[in-house]
Amino acid sequence: MPFSSLCPIELYRIDEFKAETEKAGNKLKNKYEQEVVVLEQKNIELKRKLSEYKYDGKDKWQQFKLELNDEIEVDWDTQI
Repeated sequence: MPFSSLCPIELYRIDEFKAETEKAGNKLKNKYEQEVVVLEQKNIELKRKLSEYKYDGKDKWQQFKLELNDEIEVDWDTQI
């Protein structure tokens, strides 16, 4: 499946974020843990979109990739 490397990369970033929560104080740790839950849910949604995508030509595939990449970038820019 195209973009199959996306999910492991995002999971790696989530794991990095989880590791940082272990270093944080209690107040920040709770905030980080909540953000990890949100990121994991968004990752699940992105995986769903990828698995449900139906190829309908190169132009639509390019548009799908752009939209998916925009979602990923917005999520990471606002969360981390």
